[in-house]
Amino acid sequence: MPYNDYVSVEHLSHRFRLTRKIAIDAVKDVSFSIDRGEILGLVGESGSGKSTVARCVMGILRPSGGRVTYDGIDVNGARLSSEEKIRLQCERQIIFQDSGSALNPRMSVRRILSEPLDICGLARDRGEREALLIQNLDFVGLDAGILESRPGELSGGQRQRVSIARALLMKPKLIVADEPIASLDVSIQAQIVNLFKHLQAEHGFTFLFIAHDLAMVEFLCDRVGVMSKGRLVELAPTRQLYDAPRHPYTRALLSAVPIPDPRLERSREIPVYRAPEHVTRREWTRVGFDHYVLMER
Repeated sequence: MPYNDYVSVEHLSHRFRLTRKIAIDAVKDVSFSIDRGEILGLVGESGSGKSTVARCVMGILRPSGGRVTYDGIDVNGARLSSEEKIRLQCERQIIFQDSGSALNPRMSVRRILSEPLDICGLARDRGEREALLIQNLDFVGLDAGILESRPGELSGGQRQRVSIARALLMKPKLIVADEPIASLDVSIQAQIVNLFKHLQAEHGFTFLFIAHDLAMVEFLCDRVGVMSKGRLVELAPTRQLYDAPRHPYTRALLSAVPIPDPRLERSREIPVYRAPEHVTRREWTRVGFDHYVLMER
């Protein structure tokens, strides 16, 4: 598969070592690229390796194998220049699933939003900073009155919006959202996804959106990658993947999406995916325009 020079993940693998003799392969030989300004969705069941990929892309985890580059910069390079380190720190932002853990409970919202500006040396003028904080809270639908509140005084939806505002403050070129709506009520989930779509259209940032809600991914993303047991098994434009899935795991995953009609839901048969036990060859194969499938034999 050709790699784009903006965000490129090449043969990424990561192993978590539990003891000296026991290790778990969380990600195995994953490759994909993200175009500038694109929204790429990554889906799969819990434990498929999605969050590990996100942390490797952001440099939070150092991969056991493979390479991640951002706009030509090797994210885990040993000889990064000071300028490259600043770019990686300020141009990329991550939004975590659990906003309660991602926000310091001892800090006010004002301090939480100001901290990344201090780290990157931005908006040092007090008036400029205040205007910037209010503007970004407004972007995510929050009132400036919460600036003195602490995370424990906010609802889950408000906390997640604060996390999004903190990411947007840096005017990032890449945002990685790791299951950002999983812990929210359904009505709040729809609001947050609509917010992402609006903000991405307005600001044009590149977006890696990781989720297990297939309906939300279909609505938001330009392309979708499907992960199973640490491997990327299918990657295609959203409409193409949802209309004509090629990998049996993708077909089983999409067939599990609930149907609103109770009678149809009760009567339908959901296929069960069973991974092949003895695979001697895996080949990443192009099966259509920008549509790739992991063939296992």
